[in-house]
Amino acid sequence: MRFEMTRPSLLCVQLQPARAKSIDLEAVASLLASRAMAAGIRELFIERGRGNSWINFTYRSASVAQAWRSVQKALQHRRWGTALRGSTIVTCEGSRGWDDYKLLHHFDPSQALDRLPASSRKSAPPN
Repeated sequence: MRFEMTRPSLLCVQLQPARAKSIDLEAVASLLASRAMAAGIRELFIERGRGNSWINFTYRSASVAQAWRSVQKALQHRRWGTALRGSTIVTCEGSRGWDDYKLLHHFDPSQALDRLPASSRKSAPPN
């Protein structure tokens, strides 16, 4: 039996602290966690690279679009938004998991970005 995802379910924000030396990692982690709580994210996983070379905040959600909207609000935060935009990469799973991931944000503005598929942008039905 072959399992295929019909829509993305994981969204990953990779923070590269060396790109924003003045960033308060504790405050930013709190911001990203609170955005997950506000968006009704099911799970938040945090992984760190050796020496905090990178920190991944991975959100599992029934609606990747909802998770992405929440992360976009964090990227616009009045205190940390500029530093976050300049030090993060945001990706989400595609229809074949990470094999065809979507690049939603990149600290390098010359990188071509993907859009979520139309079915992922729709709002989830109310509970």
